[in-house]
Amino acid sequence: MRITHVISYFQPKLGYQEYYLAREQQKMGHEVSIVTSNSYRPFSNQQFNLRHKDTNNSNICLEEKLKVYRIPAIFEIGSSYCLTRGIKKVLGKLSPDVIHAHEIYTITPSLPAFFKNHMRYKYLIDTHAYMPFYPKTARSIVNLLSFKFLKNILFKFAIKNADAIVAVDYNHQKWFSDEFKVPSSNIYVIPLAADHHLFKPNPKMREETRFKLGIKNNELLIVYAGKIIPSKDIHKLLHAYAYISKTRKNMKLLLIGSGDSHYTSKLITLSRKLEIANNIIFHPPVPNNELPKFYNAADIGIWPGSRSITIIEAMATGLPIIVTRNDPFDGYPYAHNAKRYLEYENGLSFTRGNVEELASCISYLADNEKIRNEMGQKSRRLVEDKLNWEIITKKFLEVYEKL
Repeated sequence: MRITHVISYFQPKLGYQEYYLAREQQKMGHEVSIVTSNSYRPFSNQQFNLRHKDTNNSNICLEEKLKVYRIPAIFEIGSSYCLTRGIKKVLGKLSPDVIHAHEIYTITPSLPAFFKNHMRYKYLIDTHAYMPFYPKTARSIVNLLSFKFLKNILFKFAIKNADAIVAVDYNHQKWFSDEFKVPSSNIYVIPLAADHHLFKPNPKMREETRFKLGIKNNELLIVYAGKIIPSKDIHKLLHAYAYISKTRKNMKLLLIGSGDSHYTSKLITLSRKLEIANNIIFHPPVPNNELPKFYNAADIGIWPGSRSITIIEAMATGLPIIVTRNDPFDGYPYAHNAKRYLEYENGLSFTRGNVEELASCISYLADNEKIRNEMGQKSRRLVEDKLNWEIITKKFLEVYEKL
């Protein structure tokens, strides 16, 4: 099968769904390509010093053994809207059987809807996240008006011409259904996953990384990895940590990532004010393939705010997790249910924003090594059974075949 993934920004170093799906499909013998812009999202430029624009012309290259067609970005607003030039010509050369469009509301993935009848491919829409400029969370009136305008003249057209729609969970399904008036029954739900061959328990890696980080054998290490932005509620984690660290001196907190320099500065100031700065490690972001080192070094993984694919990767490494019981996305009313992450009783959940509950969860796992280890083993088993990319890729291929 010839499968083409269309996405506004493609960054294999970050290890997102579009990279792993394409990689697994190629492993399974399909002819896979990615069509994307010649730009990277601004936050990833800051994280990994990536180029912003390669060239004004189309560029074909191999990235992580995947054939990537980078075409000129001629219009961008922040990291959410990206219009490219020349996509019809590229698709004509590729002649795909299936177009897998990731997040149509970033513009470029909606464009193949105009050519599908002529080129005779099937068109699947995949929604990974809520629209960041939903009216209740609009960063500016320009962004809000842009979304409303594009929604009515472009996004609805793409949806009308889609052969299938997929959401990463039932809450995204409901959001998409309400926002674009598509019956929930017409939207497949296929979750995110982890590379369970890359992310796995490794005692030697644990010992080496703890030594490099300066973590002693008798110290407990808590890890968070992801964007350092307000919606992740890392300030709540600092307050919870400060509360319990008064009676637990052998505990450290590792924060991996970047994103909002102003928010990061506030966190550093807060750690000093709470007198926990000496026990907090602010670590710059690392490529996805280096994250297993840090997860192996840790004893507990915590995501106090909006969730991330990194949770599943930490689970694959054998970590017990602490996540929010409810996760309204930046004020949007639907909550992420923690059930999928904790299906095997492999961690704990708390009410988002409740510092006392979060502190209680940390205390419980910190004081119970046996339970920590048992939960970590269950985390790994859950990923092996249900949440790895080999299983998830097969689910997508089943949808393609139905089309």
